[in-house]
Amino acid sequence: MTRVRNRLKEILKEKGLTQSDLARAIGTDRSSVNRYAHGRTIPSFRTMSKIAKVLNEEVGNIFFVDDSA
Repeated sequence: MTRVRNRLKEILKEKGLTQSDLARAIGTDRSSVNRYAHGRTIPSFRTMSKIAKVLNEEVGNIFFVDDSA
């Protein structure tokens, strides 16, 4: 089964940011960021791009396809 996985929680921790910090920076609410971080919702590519820009990361370093599941 193909799934989109992410490293969002890990990267936020590495950078010393909270989900609330990221939510403010990308113009959404913390609950949306929480759903992205836990893989319950896949953000749009536009939102992925905003997240990547704020975190100074490539989209593919945060969100990626995992075919191993």
